[in-house]
Amino acid sequence: MCTVFTVNHKEKMLVAKNYDSFIQNGMIFTNKRGMKRQSLTMPNEKKLNWISKYGSITFSQCGKGMPVNGMNEKGLVVEQATLPKTVYPEKDERPEISCLETIQFLLDTCSTVNEAIQHFNLFRISRNSWTLHYYITDSNGSSAIIDFINGNMIVYEKSQIRVPAITNTQYSYALNRQTSIEEHSLDEYEKNSIERFEKIKEILVNRKDVPVNECFNILNKIKRNDTVWSCVYHIAKREIFLSSIYFNKISRIKMGEIDFSETSKPMLCNIENIDCSDLRFSNYSKEANRMNIEGFFRNKIIIEMMHLPSSDFIIDAFDQHINYIEDLNQR
Repeated sequence: MCTVFTVNHKEKMLVAKNYDSFIQNGMIFTNKRGMKRQSLTMPNEKKLNWISKYGSITFSQCGKGMPVNGMNEKGLVVEQATLPKTVYPEKDERPEISCLETIQFLLDTCSTVNEAIQHFNLFRISRNSWTLHYYITDSNGSSAIIDFINGNMIVYEKSQIRVPAITNTQYSYALNRQTSIEEHSLDEYEKNSIERFEKIKEILVNRKDVPVNECFNILNKIKRNDTVWSCVYHIAKREIFLSSIYFNKISRIKMGEIDFSETSKPMLCNIENIDCSDLRFSNYSKEANRMNIEGFFRNKIIIEMMHLPSSDFIIDAFDQHINYIEDLNQR
């Protein structure tokens, strides 16, 4: 599911997110500059290759390099929410990448919203991917919402973003729906999505200044039973505030204290560990990363929903892929 919205605090942008999932695992990863990367694709798909220009902090449920959200050291935030109506572009000459690796690619290579929008032309999101739409913000105060409808990329910017939020509804429909006529035809999933969108719209109307603690109050008001974590990005300060089902205390990550240099060691933080409420990072390990992947893909419902042959198939594929990337950068 998921909910994302933006507000201003002392004329600086904050991004707030409830991450909703019926699977409750999660890890936070550091990603350094100068990393050679390659997209994980099916055998008949063309791979996308790139080198990371910027360091980043990413959150994942299915392994390093497959983030569900994050921010880079330039202040670019890439967020997403499930959008069932998503249809990615048809196959063409461009290389392919998954919907989650798209987040890593943008954080690795872009510093502004405008760059991110332009970079979407360099690849095609595989139709084997989960159906998402994206909310992207930067340190200049720019934002963009990106939907993929009927194979077309639709970008909303500036005055088009009349309500600075996404839930799990096509953005144009959420803005312009006819409530009295159409409400009866919506299923429970869509009704809940619209309710969250409308609640944010109601709360934020005429609100000119919303601090971090108030963002968490708003997130609590729209929280679902399956909300795993809530986070707020203070872009100007390069800080990420986090609470989760594992710890109610609001903890903080200061990106300025993290070494993103090419010679730095990758780090991780397992948010399932209640002792990590101060978000202490430890050295990255292949074993911990595989545990993160297995925590998600051992769920039979996920395998059925994604039409995958087996849990072992996808776990091994994700594990071998990131191990290949790590080995590639040690040569």
